[in-house]
Amino acid sequence: STSTSTSTIIPSLDNKSNEPLNKENQIKITSEEKNLIDLKQFETISSLEELGLGVLKEQLIKRGMLCGGTLNQRAQRLFAVRNLDQIPNKLKAKKLTSGCIFNKLS
Repeated sequence: STSTSTSTIIPSLDNKSNEPLNKENQIKITSEEKNLIDLKQFETISSLEELGLGVLKEQLIKRGMLCGGTLNQRAQRLFAVRNLDQIPNKLKAKKLTSGCIFNKLS
């Protein structure tokens, strides 16, 4: 099936100067609804690391993936799925049932 996704470009979060944005410091967003970054535009793990811990965690969560770990671990996970249509089970976050979140010991 053919998917029709719109793409927009947002400024990179690390552009602290008042200089006009150019193609090098813009991030392509693939889905308006989920605000997913198009991972195919990143050619290295270190280029993903430049987004920062918070952005990587957000992108992992939005994809239903494990979101903890170091900056490098988060970037590696996203880089590993950048050309995949489906997330491998080993990278998916575990689903918690409502009764398992807060178990009191009394």
